Amino acid sequence: MKKNDGHIGTLIERYFDGTTTASEERELARYFRQAGDNIPDEWVPIRAMMAYADEERAAVDAPDTTGVRTARTAVMRRRRLIPAVAALLAAACVAGVLLLTGTHGGSDGYAVIDGKVYTSRRVVEREAVEALRMVSADDSDPYSALDMMTY
Repeated sequence: MKKNDGHIGTLIERYFDGTTTASEERELARYFRQAGDNIPDEWVPIRAMMAYADEERAAVDAPDTTGVRTARTAVMRRRRLIPAVAALLAAACVAGVLLLTGTHGGSDGYAVIDGKVYTSRRVVEREAVEALRMVSADDSDPYSALDMMTY
């Protein structure tokens, strides 16, 4: 066993240096699997590491038994994905239009009177009524309002 320990010790050193081949790493793993508790105390952590590597390798090499993805499941997933993407694009377009058009400060309307912008509904209505009275002041001449305009 001592001769074998020397060989394994050399393999361990090469393993930690990163110079072992795949077959040498398999030999190390096999040694630690079969040796049981008959190893030097300083190799106990290495045995645990090799056992972990064996488990990981077995998990990677094992076939996927949870279920095989078929072309049909891929098509079904795509069929569900396309409407979802279309709905997201539509929602993004609506949100973009709403953000780009915006609102005018929350008021329903505004009027420009003598170069000033008025958003108060009362002021706009009062000015509109006054303008209508001025236009309809003279019933005898329907074109008298045109005379009030200046060019």
